[in-house]
Amino acid sequence: MQDVLLSIITPCHNIKYFNEFLASIKKLDINFELIVIDDFPNSKELEKLNLEEEKYTIIKNENKIGAGLSRNKGIEQSKGKFIIFVDADDMILPRALKNAVRLADDNDVDILYSPLITLKQERKTFSKIGCPDKKYCGKIYNPNENFEFAGNNFNICTSQNIYKRSFILENNLFFPNFRRLEDISFVKKAVSLAKKILLNESPILIYRDHNNSTKYTEGYPDFLFLNYKEQYDFYIKNTENKVFRHFLTAELNNLFIDFMKKIKTNSKYNLRLYKQIHDFSKQLDLSFFDKKELKKQKFYPKYILFRSLNGYQLIILNYTYIKFKKLVNFLDKTFKTNLISLFQKIKLLSSS
Repeated sequence: MQDVLLSIITPCHNIKYFNEFLASIKKLDINFELIVIDDFPNSKELEKLNLEEEKYTIIKNENKIGAGLSRNKGIEQSKGKFIIFVDADDMILPRALKNAVRLADDNDVDILYSPLITLKQERKTFSKIGCPDKKYCGKIYNPNENFEFAGNNFNICTSQNIYKRSFILENNLFFPNFRRLEDISFVKKAVSLAKKILLNESPILIYRDHNNSTKYTEGYPDFLFLNYKEQYDFYIKNTENKVFRHFLTAELNNLFIDFMKKIKTNSKYNLRLYKQIHDFSKQLDLSFFDKKELKKQKFYPKYILFRSLNGYQLIILNYTYIKFKKLVNFLDKTFKTNLISLFQKIKLLSSS
């Protein structure tokens, strides 16, 4: 039996678009296996599809565990030389994926990165995302030797990368136990640990973007924060990893400043997350980070303010002020509207 070249690992919790996904897979003309992890335990929908071909494997979860842990099961079961993670509502581009796998195999890379075509489900429009800089395409890079390459050419989407299976196993790369946004730290760890990465210009699949996808659901700020903590814990155990330092440094400003601005508009999470991030800031050792980049971001004054009790109170007061300002504007607008209406009535009475 010919060795499996590619393992396609697909967590599935909704079969709405599964037939379209499967139709695209069947057109792939290389030796592959499809591992589907059925993550809706009480449903028998996948069983009705009769996925009985030898190259198809169905793993049934006893309990719903989410995409990340489901992908981990797929990694453990896989036999391919390379692995790609594809969601059950996406569609591969068979010829492009075949060429990309051959390119990865011929060059024996740890990761081959490709752009995607995004399908906006509501508008039925397509767009190309995650396009790498053309000057880097077709060449093999070690990210730790080229920060510009590592920092500017990776969109955080699991499906964009073809991974060598041995690279994943040797580095113990598995998805964290997050129910959402589990791909962020996985991709960053993989890129930072890789010795050979090749960038590909051609999209390899169509990614379906729903308005009800993970990034629009409740809990999104919580999982962003958990991701950052998980990445920081990884980094302090691997401080020699220059690429990961680059990734974390670039996000520090976002975590403490921009992120706070985003979540303060969500009343369900604001005060709790303010406190969590404020407490986490006390644990950070800034000596691990790129000082030149932090200065460039003008991070230190904002961070010092944030770390101080007054800074924390200032953020809470700012949130309260915004709410109060909205109320004042509403009352002011209501008062002006009523006043205009009164003048109009007086004008009508005086002219009659």
